[in-house]
Formats: sequence, C-alpha cells, structure tokens
Amino acid sequence: MPRLSSVALAAVVTLAGGTLQPTVGFGLHNGRVTIDLDPGRMVDSTRPGLRCGGTSGVPFVVTEPVDGSPAVRACVDVMYGAQQLWNMLRDWAGRNGFDGNGRAFPAVVDASTVNNYWNGARAGFGIAALRPRTTTLDLVGHEYGHAVYQYTPGGAGSGNEMGALNESAADILGAGVEHYANNPNNPPDWLIGELPGLGTGPLRNLANPAAVGFPACHGPIGEVHATSAPHSRWFVLLADGTRASPQRCDGGPPITGIGVRKALQIFMASLTLKSNPWNHKKARIATLTAAKTLHAPSCAEFDVVRQSWNAIGLPAQPAEPTCP
Repeated sequence: MPRLSSVALAAVVTLAGGTLQPTVGFGLHNGRVTIDLDPGRMVDSTRPGLRCGGTSGVPFVVTEPVDGSPAVRACVDVMYGAQQLWNMLRDWAGRNGFDGNGRAFPAVVDASTVNNYWNGARAGFGIAALRPRTTTLDLVGHEYGHAVYQYTPGGAGSGNEMGALNESAADILGAGVEHYANNPNNPPDWLIGELPGLGTGPLRNLANPAAVGFPACHGPIGEVHATSAPHSRWFVLLADGTRASPQRCDGGPPITGIGVRKALQIFMASLTLKSNPWNHKKARIATLTAAKTLHAPSCAEFDVVRQSWNAIGLPAQPAEPTCP
C-alpha cells in the first residue's frame, strides 16, 4: 500500500471497497500534483468510472509517489485534469459528475498515436514520441468536455453545426478548467494546446481565432473546429470582455466581462436547455434564458450575454427573452 503522509492520513476517505487517499504524482506536463486514488491503482472510486491505463483499459498499478513510464505519468495528468474538471463542474455549476448523475468515464493512454479522442464511452490520449501536450489540462478538459456535452439534453447529435457547438463546448470546458485549477505549470489562458510538445503553436486561440486561421465572426457552417471558433470567442467575450478579444464583428462598444466562473455557470445552465438539433440561434436564446433565470432581477449579466453574441455577429432572434 502506498505510504501516506501525515496530511494525507487526515484526509483518507473510507469507501465501500476500501480507502481513497490524496496521492502525490508527477505528470508529463503538470509536474508534481496531488490526485485522489484508490490504494495502489490508477482508479478514483469517489468519481465512479474514472480510471486510467493503457489501451487494454486495465488501470495502472502504482505506488506513491506516482512516477515512472511516460504512460503512467500521462495518466497522472489525465486523472488530475479529470478531477479538476469534475470539481469545477461541481463548484461553479452545481453539476454532479460528467454525466450529471455522479459518474465519470475511463481514460486510456496510447503510445502508438498522437491523437486524442472521445468515443462516447471513454477518452483516449495519444502519447507517441513522448508529446506531453496531449495530456495538458485544457486537452484533458476538452475530451471529457465532449462527455459533458453528450450527457446534456439532446445528446451529441450530428451534423456540422451541432458538431461545431460540441467542439466549442469542449474548448470552453478545457479553458475553464485551466482557470479553475490555476496551476502555475499550466497558467490559465484562452489557448488550446499551446504548450510545447506537439506542433509549433496552439491548436486553437479562443480569443483571437484568426491567429490560427479560423473565423472570428459567425458565418457559414463548415468544418467543425473552424465553425466552433466564433462560439468559443463568445464565451471569452462573456467572461473577459473586449480586453481579451478586442474585435467586435458588429462595430459595437467595448464589453466588460462577468468573470470565468459566472460565464461558465451560465453556459452550463444553457446546456440543460439543449435540444436536437442544436444550433447557434438556439444557443443564443438558451444562454439569455439561463442568465435571466440565474441572475434575476439583475439584468447586468443578461446584457453581457446579449452583447457578446452581437459582438460575434449573431444578432437578436425572434422570441428571445428580454430583460427586464
């Protein structure tokens, strides 16, 4: 059984199957972190379903401090990122687990590929050539963000527009977990996959999509990652205003953001109003409805939601709520 520090001894949680303890581990990217593990296994029984291992799906056997092969260290990153996402959803949005009913999902790390994925039942992280950026906080949050999106009303759906909103939801949650964790080894920002290890720059820039060749303003529906960019930028404007993303597609005045926590709360509440098919116009109405429900009688948050949609070039829709 892994050795427990005096601090960890005070925090042991008794489970039906044994004990769970805060365990020190060393990730490929996040460095020294504390994660919740069942004794001797890369399993977290307090977040049912969360475990990490190789492509066989069998959880790694570990001792404290958890270190060793790149695959084991990648799993430290994955468990840390997944637990931070779980905690963010609980603390900032009142959501119980990734599926909303107290459950998480397993992860595997694959040394034969550099690609990450969510296949509807588990998350996969490619670590070929020891490219650690695949298990950064934002990319772990992104893959499990797809699970969150799938387990809200309407499911994952199909088609490029719903797929784009799925991708932007994953990026929003990936960036959100960076802000929640506030880890100095992966400081919060509006970039996805920005840290060295895979390619020459960020995969996506939520505040300035044009920097990676994506549109900043809402327009024709195309490839899902490109089409996701304006919606992701809407979230940046809501949270951080035009100080983070200066260009307004409608030529309107500056926006003062409401903060990441409030923005995330509104976004998650809007997903509970999701239906299939889902589109940007429905998403605008849902976020306005969520803001009004959460913050009435104040209209301040509602107005920033509205202005942020206007700023990406998606104007008012018929039958959308007003405030007051």
